[in-house]
Amino acid sequence: MSIPISCSECFWEAKVPGQYAGKVVKCKECGARVPVRTPGSVKRSSSKQPSKVKSAPPGRPKKVSAPQKRSRKRKKQADEPWHSPQKLLGLVLAVLLTIGGLVVRVAVRHMARNRNANAAQAATVEEITQEAWTPFPLASVRPFPVSDFVPERGDHPVYGERESVDSDLYDAYHGVYRARDGRAHGAKLELYTLIPKGGHEPHSLPCVLVAPAGTNMLTGTTAGPGDHPEAAPYAEAGMVVVFYSIADRDMPDDPTNAQLRMGYQEFKGNMAGLIPARNALEFALHKIPEVDPDLIYSAGHSSAGTLSLLFAEHEPRLAGSIAYAVQVDVNGALGEIVAEPDVCALLPGIRDFVIRSSPKTHQDRITKPVYLFHALDDSIVPNGDARYLYDALRRRNIDVTYDTVPHGDHYFPMIEEGIPNGIRWIQRHSKR
Repeated sequence: MSIPISCSECFWEAKVPGQYAGKVVKCKECGARVPVRTPGSVKRSSSKQPSKVKSAPPGRPKKVSAPQKRSRKRKKQADEPWHSPQKLLGLVLAVLLTIGGLVVRVAVRHMARNRNANAAQAATVEEITQEAWTPFPLASVRPFPVSDFVPERGDHPVYGERESVDSDLYDAYHGVYRARDGRAHGAKLELYTLIPKGGHEPHSLPCVLVAPAGTNMLTGTTAGPGDHPEAAPYAEAGMVVVFYSIADRDMPDDPTNAQLRMGYQEFKGNMAGLIPARNALEFALHKIPEVDPDLIYSAGHSSAGTLSLLFAEHEPRLAGSIAYAVQVDVNGALGEIVAEPDVCALLPGIRDFVIRSSPKTHQDRITKPVYLFHALDDSIVPNGDARYLYDALRRRNIDVTYDTVPHGDHYFPMIEEGIPNGIRWIQRHSKR
């Protein structure tokens, strides 16, 4: 025996086997829950229909019910010609009502489907957890073992291959190091080491740790040799530079979803670049004798400036940090994008990550001097973030400097004016 069912949401109708009596099935059109009545309940519901009209007592005229009146009216109309105005009007009205009913039914089904689709999408949007507001547990992660700072190739036993640079002021080396200890995080470390020429006493030179710029703050990138313009000026000014990669490979300009997911997972696993930054610091402290351990600074432009500030918030051994054209509020810049259900599904934990990797989230942990630089007409990163951080640090009596230039947009002011100002800032703080 089959039992007829009807969805109250989209009006889908079907018949189900009698074994589903008293249960609930899922609507195939909109997914709503549809109860299946038991045979007894169907009978009871039919008993509520209007009872038949009883015959009138003998001797009295029989009372005509409403349906009989309508049937008499239809019979009277049947005597009229088919093309009479009344019949034509009735036909038109019947067609309109039929079409209107179909439109309403389709619209209701469409609304039900959209409602369920929206509910399914909303279920994929991640909730922000309390962990998002806590610092990264960088101190609990084992550093790159000092014994493993041996380059894969190159003539120099520590720095690796000598780079060909057009400079009489410094030597440049490229080294790729791999950790043999599986417990160490950041199993691969790629460094460009720039050493001022000449003999230098141990612990006599400041050191600048520079990360590569140009990321979307969700994936990392490598420190290619073409990026030396962001690092070389410090070496030309007599400082040791460690220019470090924050990814094993560069992200393509138009990455696939699989590539984006892989790059994100690597960057997230590296704590937004903090682990490579800390490994670069260990390298400078243990493998470059000229470096003064009390004069090590982090520096970077744009997304690398974001990492420079984040590193200063997590690493107390730094003497200070420099950020050019910096994005201080990562969540503010990417919040709308990472709230999309498709993005949440592709990049798990993304809503927590953009908050946790934002220097604004941990700004109260900054205790060392900070140098900020920004062009007021920057079309990539507006200067409001830098101004906000400057005001916030000033209220806490932190040593902070904020320089601006009126024109130049995002990149060239950093090269032409920002880095020279940053070098002078380091030199002033190194003499204290």
